[in-house]
Amino acid sequence: MSLIIRRARVERTVVALVLTLSVLLVLPSPTALALSGIPEETGWSGYVLVGAGYTSVKSNTVVGNDIIDVGDDTISSIDRSPDSESVSHLLAGLELRYTLSNRNQIFLGASLEDRLTLDFATQLGWRKQTESSGTFQVSYLFSGVPMEVWRDPYLTGTERKATDRDSDGLRFVWGEMLGSAFELTL
Repeated sequence: MSLIIRRARVERTVVALVLTLSVLLVLPSPTALALSGIPEETGWSGYVLVGAGYTSVKSNTVVGNDIIDVGDDTISSIDRSPDSESVSHLLAGLELRYTLSNRNQIFLGASLEDRLTLDFATQLGWRKQTESSGTFQVSYLFSGVPMEVWRDPYLTGTERKATDRDSDGLRFVWGEMLGSAFELTL
């Protein structure tokens, strides 16, 4: 019993350390996730993101995806709270952009905030920057790496089967609203 309690304390300490370091790394750049301005000159641009992530998930419905595995194959009761699953994983993404005249831009890729929330959506879209209103974005989102969920999440006492959860939709972003640092995402 003592070993289990010490292990839980160590896990909480590690999680607290990772969260603290994450916050300290993000604080110097509060606008890192914000929709940034479009260059005046035409041409190609973009980014490549490669890093490491640490995720802790507590869910009876989510399995994971091709990158992470966080689900229990078998559960004994639907009334029992799921175990917390922690996993380190690769965090990667990219966005390719082409800027047209008049501060218009077309792009294909993944947003950084989608990668950080484990929503592996890919988007194809258009951005327009105006002089005083801000930057507008409209994009079509689709599953780049589909999330896996349990086909029957409430099946107990036997091994559950996973299935892909595909999704698609539209995203509208109004960044740098009226010259401010605010952003609206729908």
